[in-house]
Amino acid sequence: FSSLAEFGPSVIKKLFKHTPSLDDLPTKGFNRYVVSLHNLMTDPPWKQVDVEVDERLTWNDAKCSLLGCKPTRTGELWPCILEKAVAAHCGGWDYIHGGRITHAWRLLLGTPEVYHVKLQMKGESGLKAKIFGAFNPNRRSWEQMANAP
Repeated sequence: FSSLAEFGPSVIKKLFKHTPSLDDLPTKGFNRYVVSLHNLMTDPPWKQVDVEVDERLTWNDAKCSLLGCKPTRTGELWPCILEKAVAAHCGGWDYIHGGRITHAWRLLLGTPEVYHVKLQMKGESGLKAKIFGAFNPNRRSWEQMANAP
């Protein structure tokens, strides 16, 4: 999610736009957050779905650390809450292990036009790049996506 933060707080706030009193959180007591993600199980344009999670973070006793990402150096919890919502949306923590950032961008932003560029060395002729996307030009349709990578 660090690449998302590069675009500024307004992009992150957009994911939490249905969270009541977001600017006042966290407050004393039990806080809940609503995260807007996209359901990739249908054909584009993907519908936005709201996932409600609380602020409790899961502890991994075996590793003596949090399950998933940690709060930022300045104590921000939004990456942890966002990751928890993605895990809930995808069916659990076991379903979000691995995958590519392009899949996460589709899930977060709801746009199918996300591409993976892979650079390869090609002898003396220099670099060669391959570009991968979800649109199949042979069938002229989008590949079937899933919420979990």
